[in-house]
Amino acid sequence: MAAGRLRHRNLLQLDGYCIDGANTLLIFKYFSNGSLKYNLHGKENILDWKKRRNIALDSSRGLEYLHEVVPGQSKITHLNIKSDNILLDDNFLPKLCSPTENIIGKTQVGKYSYKSDIYSFGVILLELITGRKAIDEGTDIVMWANPLIERALNREYADFVDSRLQSFDHEEMYRMIFCANICINQPPNSCPSMREIHLALQVSMPLGIALDEKKYNKLQLRATYKDDESSSYIEEENQRNNLEHYSYGELVEATEFFSNNRLVGEGASGAVYRGKLGKEVVAIKKFKIIVNEEQENLEDQFEIEVLTRIRHPNVVKLIGYCSEGSNRLLVLEYLMNKSLNSYLHGKKFLDWSSRLNIAIGSAKGILYLHKYGIIHRDIKTDNILLDNNLEPKVS
Repeated sequence: MAAGRLRHRNLLQLDGYCIDGANTLLIFKYFSNGSLKYNLHGKENILDWKKRRNIALDSSRGLEYLHEVVPGQSKITHLNIKSDNILLDDNFLPKLCSPTENIIGKTQVGKYSYKSDIYSFGVILLELITGRKAIDEGTDIVMWANPLIERALNREYADFVDSRLQSFDHEEMYRMIFCANICINQPPNSCPSMREIHLALQVSMPLGIALDEKKYNKLQLRATYKDDESSSYIEEENQRNNLEHYSYGELVEATEFFSNNRLVGEGASGAVYRGKLGKEVVAIKKFKIIVNEEQENLEDQFEIEVLTRIRHPNVVKLIGYCSEGSNRLLVLEYLMNKSLNSYLHGKKFLDWSSRLNIAIGSAKGILYLHKYGIIHRDIKTDNILLDNNLEPKVS
């Protein structure tokens, strides 16, 4: 039974079931706050913007879990995403009702596409933005929204955003409208994934990083700057690199079972080892395994999403990755000369010309990240690596 394996803070937890002849019953926890539909359309107290934004973000996490990361499962399509089927706990944390068609085995494998969930989630976003029902006095919310959405994407929110909202964050509102638009209007062959939608809803994540520009090139995701020195890199950066997908066994062998002799360094999120894949020496980052299966901020996946979309000679290059069960690893270029810290404070000596070049190169790499809204948060001499020519790479 699939429901028994579904464990996520934004999914309604199955407590029990009964299958007796023709009778099939499921037992779930009761939520006194009721459904999102009731809270948006059926009660006097208005959901404020912060709650609406958090409901959108957390619901996208639950749906992403079904589509992408359920252990031992292929994609699970919910098939019934609607405001009636999103329940709210005492803290207004959303819980997606379980995809019961999949649970009791009535859905034919391959008959439906996850894209139907994406479209339905776009309708949920429109309800949160506008305060309108999915069907309001016989008018479909998508049909109502489409003539107005272009103006809203130009940040003209009057007549589109719920007038009952006393205040809202304008950038968060723009992100939600943007996501609603690509959910309901993007052609099926370039439909966004829930992972992309979840990332795009976060204001801290630049749109050009959250979304694959080749799919959304008409939506003006490209950064608005260019300069002579970096323009050649800008043309490439929203295109995913050709990444290798390695098995966990390959990386175990490459590092001699993650031997301490191969350990390069260790940080809060994991450890880096020197490995050998074929004739190539690489750096292999092994993320710490998250014991609490309900924790789902997935910072390791966030790092992969960012690294696959950036390319600059002063930023460490991602070669490949591994994602098997709870194991998450990155394969990166290995720099023989180690870190700036080892040069400045070890036995090696850096002349002034090299130090100046390292400062300039590091600044270029950091500037590149900042132009896309990426904050490194851990700039230090340990995290500036040097290649054979003493060119710096921000790690």
